[in-house]
Amino acid sequence: MPSGENFAGGLQSAAEVAAANRLKKARIKEQFARTAPGKSGQFAETVHRDKDGKKLDTALERIRMRREEAKKEEAAEKAAKWGKGIVQQQTKEQKMLDDLREAAKPMARGKNDADMNDMLKAKIHADDPMAQYMLKQKEKALAASGVKLKPKYKGSWPPNRFNIPPGHKWDGRIRTNGFEEKHFKRTNLKKATKADAYKWSSEAL
Repeated sequence: MPSGENFAGGLQSAAEVAAANRLKKARIKEQFARTAPGKSGQFAETVHRDKDGKKLDTALERIRMRREEAKKEEAAEKAAKWGKGIVQQQTKEQKMLDDLREAAKPMARGKNDADMNDMLKAKIHADDPMAQYMLKQKEKALAASGVKLKPKYKGSWPPNRFNIPPGHKWDGRIRTNGFEEKHFKRTNLKKATKADAYKWSSEAL
């Protein structure tokens, strides 16, 4: 407790304790006001040091940190773009442009709408007997325009739920746990059972 402060001993009221605390804070504040700023460190700049304790230049350190943050943001942006997929991103952008172009058109569509007719012609249905031929023609047109196509597997492969073909380097060995085969067996059994039940019900009538 600083010298020169007189505090009454014994029991004190709340008002006396509050007055003593205010007096103490005022004296501490006065002492700080009399102390030179250089000694107290009130207006001193923050000193940054590296892991070895060496003093760092604040301006250079800020520039370096900004560059690192810019690099991190650029890397995160690239990672997000590649993670989403370049083709998917281009498809999304193209869809947005198509939607904007379609929104600018009138609500009613006539039979002579060129864009609608082209879109319907370009759409290939899996059950279309000309689907394979149309796909080949489309691939030839893309190759002629300079688009590099990925190689595809030429042979046949067991069906799967999503009709995904194997890679072009597939050696023909099936390395699955047999789930796809069981799935199609169950599906075919359900169809056969349903067909038999319908035949039985129609014969009973």
